[in-house]
Amino acid sequence: MKPLFLSELQERISRLPAGERQEIRLLVWVNKEQEYRKLCFEMPKGETLQGERELYRRYLLAMMNNLLVSFGGAGLELYFDETDQELKSLTEEAVAEFQADSPRNDRKSYGVYLNYINRMNVFLGLGRFAFQLKDLSAWPKLDPEKEYRIYVPQKEEEELKLLKRTATELEGRCICSLDVGGNSIKGAVVKDGRALVLKEYQWYPTGCRTAQEMNDPMLLMVRFLSACTGLMERDGNLAAAEAAFAKNVPYGQLLAETEALERSGICTKGRFDAIVIGFPDIVVHNKIAGGESFKHQGMKNNPDTDYEVEFFKTSDLDELAAPYAKEGAPVVVLNDGNAASYITSVEQTFAPESFIDENGMFCCTIGTEMGTGFISRGGTIQHIPLEGFQHVIDLGNEEYQKYPPADLRSVNSTNTGIPGVVQKYISQMGLFRMALTALWESKDPLFEKLQEMGLIAYNAGADTLYSVLEPEDRRGTLTRFLVSQLSEGCPAVEEAFRMMGKAMGILIDQDRLIFPEITTRRLLSGGIIADDRAFALMREGLRAYNPSYDVMRLDEETMYSPLLRSMTPEQRSFNVAIGSAYIGNRFLTEKNNG
Repeated sequence: MKPLFLSELQERISRLPAGERQEIRLLVWVNKEQEYRKLCFEMPKGETLQGERELYRRYLLAMMNNLLVSFGGAGLELYFDETDQELKSLTEEAVAEFQADSPRNDRKSYGVYLNYINRMNVFLGLGRFAFQLKDLSAWPKLDPEKEYRIYVPQKEEEELKLLKRTATELEGRCICSLDVGGNSIKGAVVKDGRALVLKEYQWYPTGCRTAQEMNDPMLLMVRFLSACTGLMERDGNLAAAEAAFAKNVPYGQLLAETEALERSGICTKGRFDAIVIGFPDIVVHNKIAGGESFKHQGMKNNPDTDYEVEFFKTSDLDELAAPYAKEGAPVVVLNDGNAASYITSVEQTFAPESFIDENGMFCCTIGTEMGTGFISRGGTIQHIPLEGFQHVIDLGNEEYQKYPPADLRSVNSTNTGIPGVVQKYISQMGLFRMALTALWESKDPLFEKLQEMGLIAYNAGADTLYSVLEPEDRRGTLTRFLVSQLSEGCPAVEEAFRMMGKAMGILIDQDRLIFPEITTRRLLSGGIIADDRAFALMREGLRAYNPSYDVMRLDEETMYSPLLRSMTPEQRSFNVAIGSAYIGNRFLTEKNNG
Protein backbone atom coordinates (compact mmCIF):
# COMPACT_ATOMS: atom_id res chain seq x y z
CA MET A 1 0.00 0.00 0.00
CA LYS A 2 1.62 3.23 -1.19
CA PRO A 3 -0.65 6.25 -0.69
CA LEU A 4 0.07 9.74 -2.01
CA PHE A 5 -1.96 11.97 0.24
CA LEU A 6 -3.24 15.33 -0.99
CA SER A 7 -1.46 17.15 1.83
CA GLU A 8 1.87 15.62 0.74
CA LEU A 9 1.33 16.74 -2.85
CA GLN A 10 0.35 20.23 -1.68
CA GLU A 11 3.54 20.43 0.36
CA ARG A 12 5.53 19.40 -2.71
CA ILE A 13 3.90 22.15 -4.80
CA SER A 14 4.54 24.76 -2.09
CA ARG A 15 8.30 24.03 -2.27
CA LEU A 16 8.47 24.88 -5.98
CA PRO A 17 10.02 28.28 -6.84
CA ALA A 18 7.41 31.02 -7.00
CA GLY A 19 7.79 31.30 -10.75
CA GLU A 20 6.93 27.61 -11.24
CA ARG A 21 3.54 27.59 -9.55
CA GLN A 22 0.23 29.37 -10.10
CA GLU A 23 -3.08 29.90 -8.35
CA ILE A 24 -6.49 28.42 -9.07
CA ARG A 25 -9.59 29.80 -7.39
CA LEU A 26 -12.89 27.96 -7.10
CA LEU A 27 -16.09 29.84 -6.29
CA VAL A 28 -19.26 27.92 -5.47
CA TRP A 29 -22.65 29.65 -5.25
CA VAL A 30 -24.42 27.83 -2.43
CA ASN A 31 -28.06 28.94 -2.44
CA LYS A 32 -30.75 31.29 -3.75
CA GLU A 33 -29.49 34.02 -1.41
CA GLN A 34 -26.30 34.19 -3.50
CA GLU A 35 -24.15 33.08 -0.61
CA TYR A 36 -20.80 31.66 -1.66
CA ARG A 37 -17.71 29.79 -0.54
CA LYS A 38 -14.29 29.81 -2.15
CA LEU A 39 -11.32 27.49 -2.31
CA CYS A 40 -7.92 28.76 -3.43
CA PHE A 41 -4.91 26.53 -4.05
CA GLU A 42 -1.74 26.27 -6.12
CA MET A 43 -0.82 24.19 -9.16
CA PRO A 44 2.56 23.86 -10.87
CA LYS A 45 3.10 25.27 -14.31
CA GLY A 46 5.50 24.73 -17.19
CA GLU A 47 7.52 21.53 -17.35
CA THR A 48 6.36 20.26 -13.94
CA LEU A 49 2.70 20.44 -14.99
CA GLN A 50 3.41 18.90 -18.38
CA GLY A 51 5.62 16.15 -16.96
CA GLU A 52 3.03 14.94 -14.43
CA ARG A 53 -0.09 16.09 -16.21
CA GLU A 54 -2.27 13.10 -15.24
CA LEU A 55 -1.40 13.45 -11.57
CA TYR A 56 -2.32 17.13 -11.53
CA ARG A 57 -5.50 16.51 -13.50
CA ARG A 58 -6.56 14.11 -10.73
CA TYR A 59 -5.46 16.66 -8.12
CA LEU A 60 -7.68 19.34 -9.68
CA LEU A 61 -10.57 16.88 -9.81
CA ALA A 62 -10.03 16.05 -6.14
CA MET A 63 -10.14 19.72 -5.10
CA MET A 64 -13.27 20.38 -7.16
CA ASN A 65 -14.84 17.23 -5.75
CA ASN A 66 -14.08 18.09 -2.13
CA LEU A 67 -15.66 21.52 -2.45
CA LEU A 68 -18.80 20.21 -4.16
CA VAL A 69 -19.43 17.33 -1.76
CA SER A 70 -19.18 19.86 1.08
CA PHE A 71 -21.61 22.48 -0.22
CA GLY A 72 -23.48 21.33 -3.33
CA GLY A 73 -24.93 24.56 -4.69
CA ALA A 74 -26.14 26.21 -7.88
CA GLY A 75 -22.87 26.36 -9.77
CA LEU A 76 -19.07 26.39 -9.66
CA GLU A 77 -16.84 29.01 -11.25
CA LEU A 78 -13.17 28.17 -11.91
CA TYR A 79 -10.70 31.07 -12.16
CA PHE A 80 -7.20 30.49 -13.58
CA ASP A 81 -4.66 31.89 -16.04
CA GLU A 82 -6.39 31.21 -19.36
CA THR A 83 -3.21 32.06 -21.25
CA ASP A 84 -1.66 28.85 -19.88
CA GLN A 85 -2.89 26.50 -22.60
CA GLU A 86 -1.82 23.36 -20.73
CA LEU A 87 -3.77 24.37 -17.63
CA LYS A 88 -6.76 25.48 -19.70
CA SER A 89 -6.89 22.13 -21.47
CA LEU A 90 -6.49 20.26 -18.19
CA THR A 91 -9.27 22.31 -16.55
CA GLU A 92 -11.66 21.72 -19.44
CA GLU A 93 -10.99 17.98 -19.17
CA ALA A 94 -11.65 18.04 -15.44
CA VAL A 95 -14.96 19.87 -15.85
CA ALA A 96 -16.01 17.39 -18.56
CA GLU A 97 -15.58 14.54 -16.06
CA PHE A 98 -18.61 15.84 -14.13
CA GLN A 99 -20.87 15.38 -17.19
CA ALA A 100 -22.89 18.49 -16.35
CA ASP A 101 -24.69 18.49 -19.71
CA SER A 102 -26.12 15.00 -19.25
CA PRO A 103 -29.94 15.32 -19.36
CA ARG A 104 -30.47 12.63 -16.70
CA ASN A 105 -29.09 12.07 -13.22
CA ASP A 106 -27.43 8.82 -14.23
CA ARG A 107 -23.87 10.14 -14.44
CA LYS A 108 -20.92 8.00 -13.38
CA SER A 109 -17.70 8.67 -11.47
CA TYR A 110 -17.36 12.38 -10.58
CA GLY A 111 -20.71 13.02 -12.23
CA VAL A 112 -22.40 11.09 -9.42
CA TYR A 113 -22.07 14.17 -7.24
CA LEU A 114 -23.99 16.25 -9.75
CA ASN A 115 -26.74 13.61 -9.65
CA TYR A 116 -27.41 14.27 -5.97
CA ILE A 117 -26.71 18.00 -6.15
CA ASN A 118 -29.39 18.30 -8.84
CA ARG A 119 -31.79 16.25 -6.69
CA MET A 120 -31.04 18.53 -3.74
CA ASN A 121 -31.66 21.56 -5.91
CA VAL A 122 -35.18 20.33 -6.66
CA PHE A 123 -35.99 20.78 -2.96
CA LEU A 124 -33.91 23.95 -2.58
CA GLY A 125 -35.55 25.74 -5.49
CA LEU A 126 -32.31 25.91 -7.48
CA GLY A 127 -31.78 24.99 -11.12
CA ARG A 128 -29.41 22.44 -12.63
CA PHE A 129 -25.82 22.74 -11.51
CA ALA A 130 -23.49 24.45 -13.99
CA PHE A 131 -19.76 25.20 -14.42
CA GLN A 132 -18.11 28.35 -15.73
CA LEU A 133 -14.43 28.82 -16.63
CA LYS A 134 -13.00 32.33 -16.26
CA ASP A 135 -9.68 34.12 -16.24
CA LEU A 136 -8.18 35.08 -12.88
CA SER A 137 -8.50 38.75 -13.86
CA ALA A 138 -12.31 38.34 -13.75
CA TRP A 139 -12.35 37.36 -10.05
CA PRO A 140 -15.30 39.29 -8.55
CA LYS A 141 -15.33 41.60 -5.55
CA LEU A 142 -17.07 39.44 -2.96
CA ASP A 143 -19.20 40.71 -0.10
CA PRO A 144 -17.82 39.17 3.14
CA GLU A 145 -21.34 39.25 4.59
CA LYS A 146 -22.44 36.83 1.88
CA GLU A 147 -19.83 34.17 2.67
CA TYR A 148 -21.87 31.09 3.62
CA ARG A 149 -21.60 29.76 7.15
CA ILE A 150 -23.13 26.53 8.43
CA TYR A 151 -23.70 28.30 11.74
CA VAL A 152 -23.71 31.97 12.66
CA PRO A 153 -23.82 32.56 16.44
CA GLN A 154 -26.95 34.49 17.37
CA LYS A 155 -28.33 35.21 20.85
CA GLU A 156 -26.52 32.41 22.63
CA GLU A 157 -28.49 32.63 25.87
CA GLU A 158 -31.81 32.22 24.03
CA GLU A 159 -30.43 29.37 21.90
CA LEU A 160 -29.24 27.49 24.97
CA LYS A 161 -32.55 28.01 26.72
CA LEU A 162 -34.47 26.53 23.78
CA LEU A 163 -32.13 23.52 23.57
CA LYS A 164 -32.52 22.81 27.27
CA ARG A 165 -36.31 23.06 27.01
CA THR A 166 -36.35 20.39 24.29
CA ALA A 167 -34.76 17.96 26.75
CA THR A 168 -36.75 18.85 29.85
CA GLU A 169 -40.26 19.70 28.67
CA LEU A 170 -41.20 16.17 27.61
CA GLU A 171 -44.06 15.53 30.01
CA GLY A 172 -47.30 14.76 28.22
CA ARG A 173 -45.53 14.09 24.92
CA CYS A 174 -45.04 10.82 23.06
CA ILE A 175 -42.31 10.88 20.40
CA CYS A 176 -41.18 8.09 18.06
CA SER A 177 -37.65 8.11 16.62
CA LEU A 178 -35.68 5.92 14.22
CA ASP A 179 -31.89 5.85 13.91
CA VAL A 180 -31.38 4.22 10.51
CA GLY A 181 -27.99 2.68 9.77
CA GLY A 182 -26.41 0.48 7.14
CA ASN A 183 -26.82 -2.70 9.20
CA SER A 184 -29.75 -2.00 11.49
CA ILE A 185 -32.63 0.33 12.34
CA LYS A 186 -32.87 1.33 15.99
CA GLY A 187 -36.26 2.62 17.12
CA ALA A 188 -37.36 4.33 20.32
CA VAL A 189 -40.50 5.72 21.84
CA VAL A 190 -39.98 8.39 24.47
CA LYS A 191 -43.10 9.12 26.50
CA ASP A 192 -43.32 11.57 29.39
CA GLY A 193 -39.55 11.95 29.42
CA ARG A 194 -38.58 8.29 29.61
CA ALA A 195 -37.69 5.57 27.11
CA LEU A 196 -40.85 3.46 26.91
CA VAL A 197 -40.10 1.11 23.97
CA LEU A 198 -36.82 0.19 22.25
CA LYS A 199 -36.51 -2.07 19.22
CA GLU A 200 -33.62 -2.95 16.89
CA TYR A 201 -34.23 -4.43 13.44
CA GLN A 202 -31.43 -5.86 11.30
CA TRP A 203 -31.53 -5.00 7.62
CA TYR A 204 -29.30 -4.75 4.56
CA PRO A 205 -30.56 -1.73 2.57
CA THR A 206 -28.09 -2.34 -0.26
CA GLY A 207 -30.10 -5.45 -1.03
CA CYS A 208 -33.30 -3.44 -1.57
CA ARG A 209 -34.19 -3.30 -5.27
CA THR A 210 -37.26 -1.05 -5.13
CA ALA A 211 -38.42 2.00 -3.17
CA GLN A 212 -41.05 -0.11 -1.47
CA GLU A 213 -38.44 -2.58 -0.24
CA MET A 214 -36.45 0.39 1.14
CA ASN A 215 -39.40 2.20 2.72
CA ASP A 216 -41.38 -0.70 4.16
CA PRO A 217 -38.99 -1.75 6.99
CA MET A 218 -38.76 1.83 8.30
CA LEU A 219 -42.51 2.35 8.12
CA LEU A 220 -43.14 -1.01 9.76
CA MET A 221 -40.80 -0.04 12.59
CA VAL A 222 -42.85 3.12 13.24
CA ARG A 223 -46.06 1.09 13.06
CA PHE A 224 -44.68 -1.61 15.40
CA LEU A 225 -43.45 0.98 17.90
CA SER A 226 -46.89 2.57 17.86
CA ALA A 227 -48.50 -0.81 18.51
CA CYS A 228 -46.11 -1.46 21.41
CA THR A 229 -46.86 1.95 22.89
CA GLY A 230 -50.54 1.05 22.83
CA LEU A 231 -49.70 -2.31 24.38
CA MET A 232 -47.85 -0.61 27.25
CA GLU A 233 -50.78 1.69 27.81
CA ARG A 234 -53.20 -1.23 27.85
CA ASP A 235 -51.27 -4.00 29.62
CA GLY A 236 -48.42 -2.19 31.33
CA ASN A 237 -45.89 -4.55 29.73
CA LEU A 238 -44.72 -5.86 26.34
CA ALA A 239 -45.19 -9.59 26.99
CA ALA A 240 -47.67 -9.98 24.13
CA ALA A 241 -45.03 -8.76 21.64
CA GLU A 242 -41.99 -10.45 23.16
CA ALA A 243 -41.27 -12.65 20.12
CA ALA A 244 -40.88 -9.58 17.88
CA PHE A 245 -38.05 -8.00 19.88
CA ALA A 246 -35.26 -10.24 18.58
CA LYS A 247 -33.21 -7.92 16.39
CA ASN A 248 -32.90 -10.53 13.63
CA VAL A 249 -36.65 -11.18 13.40
CA PRO A 250 -37.61 -11.35 9.69
CA TYR A 251 -39.75 -8.64 8.13
CA GLY A 252 -42.68 -11.01 7.61
CA GLN A 253 -42.75 -12.06 11.25
CA LEU A 254 -42.50 -8.45 12.48
CA LEU A 255 -45.40 -7.54 10.21
CA ALA A 256 -47.47 -10.49 11.48
CA GLU A 257 -46.79 -9.55 15.13
CA THR A 258 -47.78 -5.93 14.41
CA GLU A 259 -50.98 -6.96 12.68
CA ALA A 260 -51.83 -9.27 15.61
CA LEU A 261 -51.53 -6.35 18.01
CA GLU A 262 -53.76 -4.26 15.77
CA ARG A 263 -56.36 -7.04 15.65
CA SER A 264 -56.33 -7.11 19.44
CA GLY A 265 -57.78 -3.61 19.41
CA ILE A 266 -54.67 -1.39 19.39
CA CYS A 267 -54.87 1.50 16.92
CA THR A 268 -51.45 2.36 15.49
CA LYS A 269 -52.41 5.48 13.53
CA GLY A 270 -52.61 9.02 14.89
CA ARG A 271 -50.63 8.23 18.05
CA PHE A 272 -47.38 10.19 18.17
CA ASP A 273 -46.88 13.87 18.97
CA ALA A 274 -43.83 13.83 16.69
CA ILE A 275 -41.88 11.35 14.56
CA VAL A 276 -38.15 11.74 13.82
CA ILE A 277 -36.20 9.61 11.33
CA GLY A 278 -32.42 9.93 11.03
CA PHE A 279 -31.46 8.52 7.62
CA PRO A 280 -27.91 7.90 6.28
CA ASP A 281 -28.09 10.12 3.20
CA ILE A 282 -28.39 13.77 2.23
CA VAL A 283 -31.70 15.18 3.46
CA VAL A 284 -33.08 18.61 2.54
CA HIS A 285 -36.17 20.04 4.23
CA ASN A 286 -37.39 16.57 5.30
CA LYS A 287 -36.76 15.06 1.84
CA ILE A 288 -34.14 12.38 1.17
CA ALA A 289 -32.24 13.96 -1.70
CA GLY A 290 -28.99 12.05 -2.24
CA GLY A 291 -29.52 8.63 -3.72
CA GLU A 292 -25.86 7.89 -4.45
CA SER A 293 -24.82 6.06 -1.29
CA PHE A 294 -23.76 2.42 -1.01
CA LYS A 295 -27.16 1.72 0.53
CA HIS A 296 -28.88 2.65 -2.74
CA GLN A 297 -26.83 0.39 -5.01
CA GLY A 298 -29.46 -2.37 -5.12
CA MET A 299 -32.11 0.06 -6.34
CA LYS A 300 -29.73 1.85 -8.67
CA ASN A 301 -28.61 -1.35 -10.39
CA ASN A 302 -32.12 -2.77 -10.83
CA PRO A 303 -32.65 -3.06 -14.61
CA ASP A 304 -36.42 -3.40 -14.19
CA THR A 305 -37.03 0.12 -12.86
CA ASP A 306 -36.21 3.74 -13.72
CA TYR A 307 -33.96 4.64 -10.81
CA GLU A 308 -34.72 8.36 -10.91
CA VAL A 309 -38.45 7.68 -10.61
CA GLU A 310 -37.91 4.97 -8.01
CA PHE A 311 -35.56 7.04 -5.88
CA PHE A 312 -37.96 9.96 -5.54
CA LYS A 313 -40.50 7.54 -4.05
CA THR A 314 -38.11 7.23 -1.08
CA SER A 315 -37.92 11.02 -0.74
CA ASP A 316 -41.47 11.10 0.63
CA LEU A 317 -40.65 9.09 3.75
CA ASP A 318 -41.99 11.93 5.90
CA GLU A 319 -45.40 11.78 4.22
CA LEU A 320 -45.49 7.97 4.37
CA ALA A 321 -44.80 8.00 8.14
CA ALA A 322 -47.25 10.84 8.87
CA PRO A 323 -50.36 8.62 9.40
CA TYR A 324 -48.82 7.31 12.62
CA ALA A 325 -48.57 10.83 14.05
CA LYS A 326 -51.38 13.02 15.28
CA GLU A 327 -52.91 15.31 12.69
CA GLY A 328 -50.61 18.24 12.00
CA ALA A 329 -47.83 16.81 14.19
CA PRO A 330 -44.20 17.28 13.05
CA VAL A 331 -42.66 14.44 11.06
CA VAL A 332 -38.94 15.20 10.74
CA VAL A 333 -36.55 13.37 8.42
CA LEU A 334 -32.90 14.41 8.63
CA ASN A 335 -29.43 13.07 8.03
CA ASP A 336 -28.39 10.61 10.75
CA GLY A 337 -25.16 12.53 11.40
CA ASN A 338 -27.23 15.68 11.80
CA ALA A 339 -29.39 13.92 14.37
CA ALA A 340 -26.40 12.77 16.41
CA SER A 341 -24.86 16.24 16.24
CA TYR A 342 -28.02 17.98 17.38
CA ILE A 343 -28.28 15.64 20.37
CA THR A 344 -24.69 16.50 21.30
CA SER A 345 -25.57 20.21 21.17
CA VAL A 346 -28.41 19.54 23.61
CA GLU A 347 -26.21 17.50 25.93
CA GLN A 348 -23.63 20.25 26.11
CA THR A 349 -26.20 22.71 27.50
CA PHE A 350 -26.22 20.50 30.62
CA ALA A 351 -22.44 20.11 30.81
CA PRO A 352 -20.39 21.98 33.41
CA GLU A 353 -18.39 23.46 30.53
CA SER A 354 -19.19 23.08 26.82
CA PHE A 355 -16.48 21.67 24.56
CA ILE A 356 -18.18 23.09 21.45
CA ASP A 357 -16.20 25.83 19.74
CA GLU A 358 -17.87 29.21 19.18
CA ASN A 359 -18.12 28.53 15.42
CA GLY A 360 -19.10 24.90 15.88
CA MET A 361 -17.24 21.66 15.16
CA PHE A 362 -17.55 18.54 13.06
CA CYS A 363 -18.74 15.21 14.42
CA CYS A 364 -17.87 12.02 12.54
CA THR A 365 -19.84 8.80 13.01
CA ILE A 366 -17.61 5.91 11.99
CA GLY A 367 -19.68 2.93 10.88
CA THR A 368 -20.13 1.09 7.59
CA GLU A 369 -19.08 4.41 6.05
CA MET A 370 -18.34 7.74 7.80
CA GLY A 371 -21.14 10.21 8.43
CA THR A 372 -20.33 13.85 9.10
CA GLY A 373 -22.48 16.12 11.20
CA PHE A 374 -22.03 19.62 12.49
CA ILE A 375 -22.34 20.55 16.16
CA SER A 376 -23.06 24.09 17.27
CA ARG A 377 -23.91 25.66 20.60
CA GLY A 378 -27.33 26.57 19.23
CA GLY A 379 -28.16 23.23 17.60
CA THR A 380 -27.97 23.23 13.80
CA ILE A 381 -29.67 21.19 11.09
CA GLN A 382 -27.78 22.04 7.92
CA HIS A 383 -29.01 21.74 4.34
CA ILE A 384 -25.69 21.18 2.57
CA PRO A 385 -24.24 17.74 1.71
CA LEU A 386 -21.25 17.80 4.09
CA GLU A 387 -20.26 14.40 2.67
CA GLY A 388 -16.91 14.00 4.40
CA PHE A 389 -16.63 10.34 3.44
CA GLN A 390 -16.68 11.34 -0.25
CA HIS A 391 -13.56 13.53 0.05
CA VAL A 392 -10.64 12.39 -2.09
CA ILE A 393 -7.52 12.35 0.07
CA ASP A 394 -5.22 9.81 -1.65
CA LEU A 395 -3.90 10.02 -5.23
CA GLY A 396 -1.66 6.95 -4.87
CA ASN A 397 -2.20 3.21 -4.27
CA GLU A 398 -2.44 2.65 -8.04
CA GLU A 399 -1.96 -1.12 -7.71
CA TYR A 400 -5.21 -1.37 -5.73
CA GLN A 401 -7.25 0.76 -8.10
CA LYS A 402 -7.53 -2.23 -10.45
CA TYR A 403 -9.90 -4.04 -8.08
CA PRO A 404 -13.66 -3.38 -8.27
CA PRO A 405 -15.03 -1.27 -5.38
CA ALA A 406 -16.62 -4.25 -3.59
CA ASP A 407 -13.27 -6.09 -3.38
CA LEU A 408 -12.04 -5.56 0.16
CA ARG A 409 -8.58 -4.48 -1.06
CA SER A 410 -9.92 -1.82 -3.45
CA VAL A 411 -9.29 1.88 -2.80
CA ASN A 412 -12.22 2.76 -5.08
CA SER A 413 -15.43 4.24 -3.73
CA THR A 414 -18.40 1.88 -3.67
CA ASN A 415 -20.60 4.87 -4.59
CA THR A 416 -18.65 6.36 -7.50
CA GLY A 417 -15.66 4.18 -8.31
CA ILE A 418 -13.38 7.17 -7.59
CA PRO A 419 -10.14 6.03 -5.91
CA GLY A 420 -8.63 7.38 -2.71
CA VAL A 421 -11.77 8.48 -0.85
CA VAL A 422 -12.23 8.77 2.92
CA GLN A 423 -14.80 5.95 2.74
CA LYS A 424 -11.94 3.51 2.19
CA TYR A 425 -9.93 4.86 5.13
CA ILE A 426 -12.12 5.99 8.06
CA SER A 427 -14.89 3.39 8.25
CA GLN A 428 -15.62 -0.30 8.60
CA MET A 429 -14.66 -0.53 4.91
CA GLY A 430 -11.39 1.19 5.72
CA LEU A 431 -10.60 -1.21 8.56
CA PHE A 432 -11.29 -4.17 6.28
CA ARG A 433 -9.25 -2.73 3.41
CA MET A 434 -6.16 -1.81 5.37
CA ALA A 435 -6.03 -4.75 7.80
CA LEU A 436 -6.94 -7.47 5.30
CA THR A 437 -4.67 -6.10 2.57
CA ALA A 438 -1.75 -6.09 5.01
CA LEU A 439 -2.53 -9.68 6.09
CA TRP A 440 -2.86 -10.75 2.44
CA GLU A 441 0.36 -9.02 1.34
CA SER A 442 2.37 -10.57 4.18
CA LYS A 443 0.74 -14.02 3.82
CA ASP A 444 -0.10 -13.88 7.51
CA PRO A 445 -1.67 -17.12 8.85
CA LEU A 446 -4.49 -15.00 10.26
CA PHE A 447 -5.69 -14.37 6.69
CA GLU A 448 -6.20 -18.10 6.17
CA LYS A 449 -7.90 -18.38 9.55
CA LEU A 450 -10.44 -15.70 8.53
CA GLN A 451 -11.28 -17.80 5.47
CA GLU A 452 -11.71 -20.92 7.61
CA MET A 453 -14.02 -18.98 9.95
CA GLY A 454 -16.19 -17.98 6.99
CA LEU A 455 -15.57 -14.26 7.59
CA ILE A 456 -14.07 -13.48 4.16
CA ALA A 457 -14.46 -14.98 0.70
CA TYR A 458 -11.07 -15.19 -1.08
CA ASN A 459 -10.49 -16.80 -4.48
CA ALA A 460 -6.78 -16.95 -5.24
CA GLY A 461 -7.30 -18.07 -8.84
CA ALA A 462 -9.68 -15.24 -9.68
CA ASP A 463 -7.81 -12.85 -7.34
CA THR A 464 -10.99 -11.70 -5.58
CA LEU A 465 -11.62 -10.86 -1.91
CA TYR A 466 -15.15 -10.08 -0.76
CA SER A 467 -17.26 -9.75 2.36
CA VAL A 468 -19.50 -12.67 3.24
CA LEU A 469 -23.12 -11.51 2.98
CA GLU A 470 -25.00 -14.78 2.35
CA PRO A 471 -26.62 -16.74 3.83
CA GLU A 472 -25.72 -14.45 6.74
CA ASP A 473 -24.09 -11.02 6.75
CA ARG A 474 -20.75 -11.61 8.52
CA ARG A 475 -19.40 -8.03 8.37
CA GLY A 476 -20.25 -7.29 12.00
CA THR A 477 -18.60 -10.51 13.16
CA LEU A 478 -15.52 -9.73 11.06
CA THR A 479 -15.31 -6.25 12.59
CA ARG A 480 -15.54 -7.58 16.13
CA PHE A 481 -12.94 -10.26 15.42
CA LEU A 482 -10.44 -7.80 13.94
CA VAL A 483 -10.90 -5.41 16.88
CA SER A 484 -10.39 -8.34 19.27
CA GLN A 485 -6.99 -8.90 17.66
CA LEU A 486 -5.81 -5.62 19.16
CA SER A 487 -5.54 -7.38 22.52
CA GLU A 488 -3.30 -9.94 20.78
CA GLY A 489 -1.05 -7.17 19.43
CA CYS A 490 -1.83 -7.87 15.76
CA PRO A 491 0.38 -5.41 13.80
CA ALA A 492 -1.90 -5.28 10.73
CA VAL A 493 -4.95 -4.24 12.74
CA GLU A 494 -2.97 -1.83 14.93
CA GLU A 495 -1.52 -0.11 11.86
CA ALA A 496 -4.98 0.06 10.26
CA PHE A 497 -6.26 2.14 13.17
CA ARG A 498 -3.15 4.33 13.17
CA MET A 499 -3.63 4.93 9.45
CA MET A 500 -7.27 5.85 10.12
CA GLY A 501 -5.91 8.53 12.41
CA LYS A 502 -3.48 9.81 9.81
CA ALA A 503 -6.26 9.84 7.21
CA MET A 504 -8.35 11.90 9.63
CA GLY A 505 -5.44 14.33 9.79
CA ILE A 506 -5.35 14.61 6.00
CA LEU A 507 -9.11 15.21 5.96
CA ILE A 508 -8.73 17.95 8.59
CA ASP A 509 -5.99 19.52 6.44
CA GLN A 510 -8.36 19.69 3.48
CA ASP A 511 -11.27 20.93 5.56
CA ARG A 512 -9.07 23.74 6.89
CA LEU A 513 -8.86 24.98 3.30
CA ILE A 514 -12.62 24.73 2.82
CA PHE A 515 -13.85 25.62 6.35
CA PRO A 516 -11.06 27.74 7.86
CA GLU A 517 -13.39 29.05 10.59
CA ILE A 518 -14.01 25.59 12.09
CA THR A 519 -11.81 24.04 14.78
CA THR A 520 -9.42 21.17 13.99
CA ARG A 521 -10.79 19.14 16.91
CA ARG A 522 -13.37 16.47 16.02
CA LEU A 523 -15.92 14.50 17.97
CA LEU A 524 -16.10 10.82 17.02
CA SER A 525 -18.71 8.15 17.60
CA GLY A 526 -19.47 4.67 16.29
CA GLY A 527 -19.01 1.08 17.34
CA ILE A 528 -15.76 0.66 15.42
CA ILE A 529 -13.95 2.94 17.90
CA ALA A 530 -15.91 1.91 21.01
CA ASP A 531 -12.93 -0.26 21.93
CA ASP A 532 -10.52 1.84 24.00
CA ARG A 533 -7.43 0.45 22.28
CA ALA A 534 -8.90 1.11 18.82
CA PHE A 535 -9.66 4.71 19.71
CA ALA A 536 -6.25 5.21 21.33
CA LEU A 537 -4.45 3.93 18.23
CA MET A 538 -6.50 6.14 15.92
CA ARG A 539 -5.77 9.17 18.08
CA GLU A 540 -2.09 8.16 18.17
CA GLY A 541 -1.99 8.09 14.37
CA LEU A 542 -3.66 11.49 14.14
CA ARG A 543 -1.39 13.20 16.64
CA ALA A 544 1.74 11.60 15.17
CA TYR A 545 0.75 13.26 11.91
CA ASN A 546 -0.12 16.64 13.47
CA PRO A 547 0.16 17.14 17.24
CA SER A 548 -2.13 20.21 17.08
CA TYR A 549 -5.07 18.09 15.82
CA ASP A 550 -7.21 16.08 18.20
CA VAL A 551 -10.30 13.90 18.48
CA MET A 552 -12.56 13.07 21.37
CA ARG A 553 -15.07 10.26 21.64
CA LEU A 554 -18.78 10.58 22.27
CA ASP A 555 -19.66 8.23 25.13
CA GLU A 556 -21.50 8.18 28.42
CA GLU A 557 -19.09 10.75 29.81
CA THR A 558 -20.49 13.31 27.34
CA MET A 559 -24.14 12.57 28.20
CA TYR A 560 -25.62 14.96 30.74
CA SER A 561 -29.36 15.36 30.09
CA PRO A 562 -31.70 13.52 32.47
CA LEU A 563 -33.11 11.24 29.74
CA LEU A 564 -29.77 10.03 28.37
CA ARG A 565 -28.22 9.77 31.82
CA SER A 566 -31.05 7.43 32.79
CA MET A 567 -30.13 4.90 30.08
CA THR A 568 -28.95 1.49 31.24
CA PRO A 569 -25.75 0.07 29.74
CA GLU A 570 -27.90 -2.15 27.50
CA GLN A 571 -29.73 0.90 26.16
CA ARG A 572 -26.70 3.01 25.30
CA SER A 573 -26.51 1.81 21.70
CA PHE A 574 -29.94 3.46 21.33
CA ASN A 575 -28.65 6.85 22.45
CA VAL A 576 -29.26 8.52 19.07
CA ALA A 577 -32.73 6.99 18.70
CA ILE A 578 -33.66 8.03 22.24
CA GLY A 579 -32.03 11.45 22.03
CA SER A 580 -33.78 12.19 18.72
CA ALA A 581 -36.86 12.85 20.83
CA TYR A 582 -35.24 16.24 21.50
CA ILE A 583 -35.42 17.04 17.79
CA GLY A 584 -39.11 16.20 17.64
CA ASN A 585 -39.71 18.19 20.80
CA ARG A 586 -37.93 21.22 19.36
CA PHE A 587 -40.29 21.24 16.38
CA LEU A 588 -43.23 20.81 18.74
CA THR A 589 -42.02 23.64 20.97
CA GLU A 590 -41.47 26.00 18.04
CA LYS A 591 -44.87 25.05 16.57
CA ASN A 592 -46.64 25.72 19.87
CA ASN A 593 -44.82 29.05 20.24
CA GLY A 594 -46.11 30.07 16.80
